[in-house]
Amino acid sequence: MPPRREIDDRPTCLVLHMRALGEVAFALPLLHALQHAGWRTVSLIQRELAPILEASGLVDHVIYRVKQPRAYLAMAGEIRRQHPRACLALGPGANNSLLARFSGARDRIGYDYAQCRWCLQTVPFEGGGVENYLSLLPSLGVPRTVDSYCGLLKVPPAQSKAAAALLEAAGLPPGEPFVALSPISTGKLGVKAYPPESWAVICRELRARGHHVVLVGSAADAQLHREMLQGEGAGRALSLAGQTPVLVLAGVLQRAAALIGVDTGPVHVAAAVGTHCVVLFGPSDPRRTSPCGEGHVVLYRGLNCQPCHTEPCNYEGRCLRELTPEQVLTAAEQIL
Repeated sequence: MPPRREIDDRPTCLVLHMRALGEVAFALPLLHALQHAGWRTVSLIQRELAPILEASGLVDHVIYRVKQPRAYLAMAGEIRRQHPRACLALGPGANNSLLARFSGARDRIGYDYAQCRWCLQTVPFEGGGVENYLSLLPSLGVPRTVDSYCGLLKVPPAQSKAAAALLEAAGLPPGEPFVALSPISTGKLGVKAYPPESWAVICRELRARGHHVVLVGSAADAQLHREMLQGEGAGRALSLAGQTPVLVLAGVLQRAAALIGVDTGPVHVAAAVGTHCVVLFGPSDPRRTSPCGEGHVVLYRGLNCQPCHTEPCNYEGRCLRELTPEQVLTAAEQIL
């Protein structure tokens, strides 16, 4: 006779993630609490971000988010077959709300600013970050277990070795410390963009002070990286734009002496793996989305218009433009 299959009688919670790297990091404490409360967790997430969850050990099953009509129907069918008792819609889009309804879950919990919120039991949205996701737990009677994503993002040995090999192939001497820069927020260039000429000054000065510099970002950032590194004295900095799948990126940032970046995903990946950060905050609220852990430096002008969600900016990005390279470099030296 074939061996008997073990029956998993844990209740299933479907988690519908947002499509951003930082948001996946923010969700890790939520997933940790669900796991420790005895839930079987199923996550719907972008394929390129899924390795973070798969390596964390905090989810039992991952479904990749798709757009094509035929594949979408198959994805929706797989969601339905999970028979979730509860569904947490972390994103505000109508797609998440409708998928929550279609899932058949008895408890469908999301935020009061969500589209199609009639599909959901809503809780107040308070501005993003780890705390915002943890605010969903009381609706399920689940206690929080941790307040931070630090230590929850795991870098498997294979990706750690790949990161070391990538740095060496790019020209960084083996074992040499370096400062990582995450200068661009892809897709939000008009909202979270720090001037390229200021980044060039930072690169030049870091090199002048004896630091190696490594720029990270998506393939879409490559041209802006090249522009930043042009001009007199930009220094010998390396760009890894488009070369770092998410866990390789984590491996690179784990090796960095510090990360300097705008408030975007790589900052939270770096903080999660224990690297101290200098973070330039513009329109977003550092009280909600500052990196978790100790030892980070947050630069924030605190203008009357901050925080905001206005796009395009009515003040031509003044909140970031008024943070000088000298301020950034002074903050970096506090860490280095």
